[in-house]
Amino acid sequence: MKRNILPAAAVAGCLGLIGCAGLGTQQVTAPPPGTVYCDSPVLCKIQVYVDNCKVSVVPEYVGLPRGHPNVIIMWTIETSGYEYLTDGIKFKTPGWENEFDHPSHAPTQFTMRDLNPTGLQRGRKFDYAVKVKPTNGAACPVHDPGIVNDM
Repeated sequence: MKRNILPAAAVAGCLGLIGCAGLGTQQVTAPPPGTVYCDSPVLCKIQVYVDNCKVSVVPEYVGLPRGHPNVIIMWTIETSGYEYLTDGIKFKTPGWENEFDHPSHAPTQFTMRDLNPTGLQRGRKFDYAVKVKPTNGAACPVHDPGIVNDM
């Protein structure tokens, strides 16, 4: 009988060598270009702008330093006439649910707590989708920025 040991070896290597924050979590050794560090241990603000249904965020990537757990991330739409969809901020990277919780939203503001737990691999990158629409219109194309924990 032939046995396939590759999956077991891969999991053992993951757990033993890099300490996997969660299978599927993206790890970066350097923050993406343009990353802005959130220095506040309490609140990190991200501005959302919309121009003819084209979404942009400032900063595009946010880096949370090691040792800043339980930071509230607040996304605010700065352009009048637009609002969030019900799932206006939606994380796409596997394992996100182990690092972000307590989502809450109003028409132009979305908040979530970033647990940023210590003891996991550094440089955990989480891509998310920003979903907005005109107040009386259809959804705009999705924009995909990110957050890097433990940089």
